[in-house]
Amino acid sequence: MYSFILEANRILNIWSEYIFGKKTETTDNTPNTPIRHKQKIPKLIHLPAYKGNADEQNNFGNLYCSIENYKLAFHWYRLAAMQGHVNAQVVLGMFYDRGEDIVQNCEEAAKWFKRAAEQGDASGQYRFSRMLVLGRGIERNFKEGFKWCKLAADQGVAFAQNFVGEVYFYGDWSLNVKQNFQGAIKWFKLAAGQGDSVAQFNLGLVYHKGGVVDRGQQNEFEWRKISDKDRIAEKQLDLWLGDNTKDEVAQDFEEAIKWYQLAAEQDNPDAQFNLGLMYLRGHGVSQDYDEGIEWIERASEKDHPGALYHLGLVYDLGDGVEPDDEYSNWNYEIAAEYGHSGARFGMTGDGSQNYRGN
Repeated sequence: MYSFILEANRILNIWSEYIFGKKTETTDNTPNTPIRHKQKIPKLIHLPAYKGNADEQNNFGNLYCSIENYKLAFHWYRLAAMQGHVNAQVVLGMFYDRGEDIVQNCEEAAKWFKRAAEQGDASGQYRFSRMLVLGRGIERNFKEGFKWCKLAADQGVAFAQNFVGEVYFYGDWSLNVKQNFQGAIKWFKLAAGQGDSVAQFNLGLVYHKGGVVDRGQQNEFEWRKISDKDRIAEKQLDLWLGDNTKDEVAQDFEEAIKWYQLAAEQDNPDAQFNLGLMYLRGHGVSQDYDEGIEWIERASEKDHPGALYHLGLVYDLGDGVEPDDEYSNWNYEIAAEYGHSGARFGMTGDGSQNYRGN
C-alpha cells in the first residue's frame, strides 16, 4: 500500500509540473492512508489521459486494477485499446472473455485478441489462437488457430509451445502434420524449461512410452478416410521427409521420472499419478509402495479418475497396504462417478473381485 501511495504521488508531481509548471507538494504519504483516499488520487490527475495519450490511459487501467476498481480499469483500458494500445487490447479481451466484472462477450474478446495478434503481440496471438481452436466467439478454425499459436510459440509463449508440441506428438491430418516425436520433444522442452507443468508431464510421457514412427506406414488405414486433396498433400509431405524416414525416441524411465517429478511438484495430477505408478512398479526407480501410494493419493485429492481407481485397487488387493474394503469401494465409487470405465467392476462389496484395467 505504501509503495502505491508513493507511486501515485510521483505521477501526481510529474503531471502537475506538466500542467501547472511546478510540482505539487503532497502532505499525506503515510502507509495508513485510507483506501477511500487512494481511490481519489487518480481523479486529480486525469487531464493528460483525456488528451488521448494511450500509454497514460493504459497506465490508468493498471492503476485502477491495483486498487481492484475493475469497472474504471475497464473504462481506461477500452480507451487505450481503441487507440491501438496492444497491452490494453489483450487485457480488454480478457475482461470480455472471463466475464467476471462485465457481461461476458466472447465475440468482443476474439475481436480484441485478434487486433493485438495482428500487431505481433505474442500473448494476443496465443489467446486468439485459443479462441479459433475452441470456436469461442468466432467460427472454429483449427488450421488458422495453429498458425497463430505457432507464431506465439516462436516468440516464447510456453502454453503455445506446449500446444505445438502436442500437435507433433499426436499428429494431425487436417494440418498435414505427421506424428513427430523429435519435433514434439523440441517444443515440450522449450515450454518445460519455462516451468510449464503440462509440458513437463508431456515430456515424461514421451520418454515413458518411447516409440518409433515409420512414416511410410503411419496411419495407413486413415488413407480411406481422407480426401483426394489431403492425400496429395500427404504425398508431398512424404516426398519432403522421405517415405521411409523414421522418428524414434528410446524408452527412458529415468528421464521420464525426472520430468514427471518436476510436474508433480507443481501439483499436476497426471504427473503425480504416473509418478506414483512408476514407484509402485519399480520403473526407473527402486520399487517403493509408500512413495507410490503417496503420489497417487495426492492425485486422487484432485479427483483424478485413474488415481482414484488405483487407490481402490491397491486397497482391494492389499498390494503393499493392509486391505480395506470400505476405503477401496469408496475410491472405486468416486472414480466411476468421474467416468473411469473399469471402476464399476471393482465395486463388489467384499473385495473378492476386481478389474485390473487402467
